[in-house]
Amino acid sequence: MSGSSLAPGHTKRSRTSDALRTEKDRTKRRRFSKGALDVTEDVQLAAKGMAIENNNQNATSTQDTSAHAREQQTKFSHENWCLSSPVGGQYSNLDPIITSDEEYLLVGTETAIHVHSIGTSYRSRTLQLSDGQKVVGYNICSENPQHLYIITSTGCVSKWDWLSGDQIASWDLARETLLAELCPSEVGKLRYELLFSLRGRKDGKRQLTVTLFNGGTPRDIVVFETTQRIDNFRVFRQGQAIVAWAGQRLLLGTREFNTPDPSTMQYAWREVVLPVRVTCIDVRESKARNRTIPQGSQDNNLDTMDLVLGESGGSILIYPDFLALFPTGGIGSDDSKGLAPRRLHWHRGPVNAVRWSKDAYIVKLADNCIMVLSATELQPYVTITGLQLCPKVNKPVDAALPESRISFQPPAAVLHPQFHDRLLVAVPASRHAARDYHSTTSSCMLQTYDIRTNSQISRQALARTNATTLRISPEGTEIVAPDVSHLDICQDGKWMATIDDWIPRPEDIRALEPNSTSTGSHTLSRETYLKFWRWDEVSNMWELTTRINSPHSFDSVSVPILDLASRPYSHEFATVGCDAVLRFWCASNRPRLGLATKRPEHRYQTWKCRGTIDLKGEFIGGGTEPAIAACMGFSEDGSVLAVCVQTRSSPDSGLVILVDMQNCKLHHIANLCSCLKSPATSGWNEKDVRISV
Repeated sequence: MSGSSLAPGHTKRSRTSDALRTEKDRTKRRRFSKGALDVTEDVQLAAKGMAIENNNQNATSTQDTSAHAREQQTKFSHENWCLSSPVGGQYSNLDPIITSDEEYLLVGTETAIHVHSIGTSYRSRTLQLSDGQKVVGYNICSENPQHLYIITSTGCVSKWDWLSGDQIASWDLARETLLAELCPSEVGKLRYELLFSLRGRKDGKRQLTVTLFNGGTPRDIVVFETTQRIDNFRVFRQGQAIVAWAGQRLLLGTREFNTPDPSTMQYAWREVVLPVRVTCIDVRESKARNRTIPQGSQDNNLDTMDLVLGESGGSILIYPDFLALFPTGGIGSDDSKGLAPRRLHWHRGPVNAVRWSKDAYIVKLADNCIMVLSATELQPYVTITGLQLCPKVNKPVDAALPESRISFQPPAAVLHPQFHDRLLVAVPASRHAARDYHSTTSSCMLQTYDIRTNSQISRQALARTNATTLRISPEGTEIVAPDVSHLDICQDGKWMATIDDWIPRPEDIRALEPNSTSTGSHTLSRETYLKFWRWDEVSNMWELTTRINSPHSFDSVSVPILDLASRPYSHEFATVGCDAVLRFWCASNRPRLGLATKRPEHRYQTWKCRGTIDLKGEFIGGGTEPAIAACMGFSEDGSVLAVCVQTRSSPDSGLVILVDMQNCKLHHIANLCSCLKSPATSGWNEKDVRISV
């Protein structure tokens, strides 16, 4: 393995004699610098003339170093740091919209609307809202299909030209909005855009409000108010019918009058309690049948509506002509017929979405993927896949501990060193909430995502996954896959290292060891693997070449790995575990059995440990307790490795260790807090401190 050889393009450190320059050279060098300080120095140097050459060598070197420091300070002071716009965010559960020409698909996120081309599936533009705004609804304008209404949680309604990405108008209703839906409607001889909003009041009540947009000032009409919870609602028949639901309650509101004055708009409400918990609904219009209609209601102008709903148990219920399901005496009456629905059941969990079939429809999957399918062929012809991240939640193992002990862990991710637009991130195989396990997700898949085009490049498995479709064990517990905690790539992009960790459930260990009373006995059966992957240019996939079982252990028990880092300009990785041991892994060639080794195709590479450093003796007090946190970073040329380690007895202070990678020996050890306070007295310079931190 190569040691501390300099990287291409690196130059030697400047000597003292290099600081001696003539007045012409000094002025020429600083004339190309940026900043007002350099211009002032040029004027001063020109005024002094040859007086600078009379200074001695030390004075010239000191002046040049001080000027360089001022240049760097001025340069950094003018740089402003900012965050980029969100990339590949989580798509909302709001229904995507296909434009009338069927060339674009409008998809909503929490803070923006993405416009995707159906032909390429790529995002063409983004309608980005201002900070603090959350999208709760969006609809195409009925008069001009090139215009889009976007409703936010603060009650702001904005009108956009989605084809150009320009905002046309906006109205601030100044009301907390939970959900909104906009539809065209004709009230008398006038045509309006009706905005139906579910709003929350400070006293805890919920309101269903209708806002009229006819080119003037918007007007609000409260059509329903209740102290009970409403989770969702849908509007049908151009605002003539509203269906709202929460839990087992289903509400139906029908418009009563059709007067020229829209401010007198009223709805008659009826309620029914179902034997199941409703999660989603959809309605379709069909031919009229005989049914009882309240006198004075506008239901006689409505076609018969068939209701389909999904429930929390996984069933789909179909109610034909569901208006007969509701009592005719309004909310509180009990004269419903109690129709028996048709039941369809095949889901293992709650039904999140259900729709009546059309010529083309859109499906949003739980893994942040949106597909446009043909209803006749059942084939997807548009697939939009976003970042499939899911936050890892670590809950306390002991149920008596407070919920505030819950911590969130960032996913393992790295930018490709050769293709900087590619993000490699560990994502879960599927999204589902665990019932009582300490982690709700296990990232066992690798997603390669293009952050420039906001599209998925590839996806493959990193850890063993469940081959069966069942995710529930015979005991009714969740089957959890190993979790990839770290990953990194060599600088040339040919090798990748990953770490996956798996712990059995505590009750499974108790069955094997009934006499064991230790609450952490299940960690004794921990499985931790260090895997090395080679990039295959033929298949464009990562190929597993070597798996190291239990790369770090403490008292003959496998322990987690705290950090993983790749060494620049070499095929080498470094790991540090809870055993406070630093290990270096390198690739080595090994011939295949029975084949000659002269030809490169008859040789393959495996990985092995080339050196270890035990850091436990360097802790304060020389204890042998395991480490609880660690981080590492290589220098630019790969000759020095900086390691920070923390133990349980000293969580507020940590060690900073510099390792010489040429001979795998410790070069310098210091306390992090003391180094940051006084770098000069501890023997460090400012550059060393920045590298180690």
